[in-house]
Amino acid sequence: MRYMPNTTIKFPTPSAARTTYTLMAECICCIACVMNILLFLAFSCRPLKTRSYNYFFILSIVQNLVSAITFFLMAPEATAFNSVLLIISTGRGGDWMIGPFIILLYSTTFVSSMIFVTNNFVHKYFLIYLYASPKWLLLIGLINIAVVVNWIAMNVYCEWPSKEFVRGVRYVVTEYLPFDISRATFMGISITYGLSTSRFILLVEALVLVLAIGFIGLSFAMYIHIHLAHVKMMSNQTRYSHQQLLMVLLL
Repeated sequence: MRYMPNTTIKFPTPSAARTTYTLMAECICCIACVMNILLFLAFSCRPLKTRSYNYFFILSIVQNLVSAITFFLMAPEATAFNSVLLIISTGRGGDWMIGPFIILLYSTTFVSSMIFVTNNFVHKYFLIYLYASPKWLLLIGLINIAVVVNWIAMNVYCEWPSKEFVRGVRYVVTEYLPFDISRATFMGISITYGLSTSRFILLVEALVLVLAIGFIGLSFAMYIHIHLAHVKMMSNQTRYSHQQLLMVLLL
């Protein structure tokens, strides 16, 4: 969010006070976009034999492109001081009217990337160990949607800056950062300013949920590795193919 300051002291916007971090972030994002496009072209020439893996692979490329583009536009930089945590946009997109929504989209790509990785492990586990019925796939899809909606709700309710929040941290921020926070696109939380009990509970719940998603993905990866090592009714070629796909997912 952006609020115009009521002061005669003029600070530059974060995008105007460009740093080496911003330039490096933009360069890395450009390289990431080029690599994902090349990866998609290479994949189009030689698709995988399993159709479901093709869908996962394409969705992963799209998710990576969205993440790289939003990071390029926002170049978010995290800073913490005096019980305040801020994620501030230092990129060009921070000056746009839709800047707050772009930074929210970038935050959503963070949790969606974890969901994609976990889904890959869960789906592979079903393929080699259980039968993936449409009901199970529908249930997993609904859980994914619920997790994303919960994450968006946490960002909007807990980290979306209000006028009271900006007014409370504005003069504290100017002691640490070379720009006025009221002219920046950012998200943040503070123990001192506006962190109610309900917001704290939702924040902790969302963070625990993200950790649980990561734990589930690692658990299914271990189950797959153990199953491939001990299963006997599988040819060496099939076992080797599954092990290669597992290594690709881990990387």
